[in-house]
Amino acid sequence: MLRRDRHIRMQVLQLVDACLFALSFWLAYELRADVRVIYHFRLDPFPNNQGAVFDKLVWIYPVLIFLSPLVLEAQGFYSRSILSSRRVKYWQLLKGCLIMVLCLILALFFSKLLVSNVARWIPVWFGGISFFLVVAREEFVSAVFQSKMANAQGKRHFV
Repeated sequence: MLRRDRHIRMQVLQLVDACLFALSFWLAYELRADVRVIYHFRLDPFPNNQGAVFDKLVWIYPVLIFLSPLVLEAQGFYSRSILSSRRVKYWQLLKGCLIMVLCLILALFFSKLLVSNVARWIPVWFGGISFFLVVAREEFVSAVFQSKMANAQGKRHFV
């Protein structure tokens, strides 16, 4: 029973992390297209058809959603205990995010025929944003599991 509960919890966390990776790609694109960010970092502005460029990048979402749980699982991110040290889980997450950035760079490189105007900052910001979003999710989950209510609920009661 406990093994099944842990497996279901792991699948839910994988789905949430996949959605967080997709959200971080969208946030990275929106940050790169924002006029204030362009001015602050002295970047080249996007051309006027920035929506058309993003419409051509929508195909990357299924790739990100499919690959992100696999990469994190390969790093051992989901197979560790819930109360493991932060250093271990953040190192696994950092390696997974770096691999996802490399996968995104390769996917954008091979899609040069579809999209000719992709900013180089998008994959870098994608990696950072995805790392911090998953860290926030991980801290929230660990805070819930360490609360008194979760401890009382997680114990098996024998009659």
